[in-house]
Amino acid sequence: MQTNRHTWEYIPEQIIFPSAFCTNLGCEKRWYLLQSEAREGIAAHKRTLPLTGQVNYVGASHQLWHVLVVLMFYWWHQMAVHIMDFRHSQPCLTRTSGR
Repeated sequence: MQTNRHTWEYIPEQIIFPSAFCTNLGCEKRWYLLQSEAREGIAAHKRTLPLTGQVNYVGASHQLWHVLVVLMFYWWHQMAVHIMDFRHSQPCLTRTSGR
């Protein structure tokens, strides 16, 4: 766990506060090195997770989010229809006096 934390802290420090200015080629090499370290850190983290890759589609929280959004839009549409029906069934009262 400490190595993962060290990796996640080391990469932003190297990006934000580089130790020395470098040429384009040096910066490109450094960028590839940082990417490979991040890739290794992510891969190590994924290996520690149970059921990695087995519940990516069915039952994922993002799919639940989509279902809730669709239900919200359906409810919103139904409420708009209900309000318009009420509005058309209850016309505005007008004043009949001479004003």
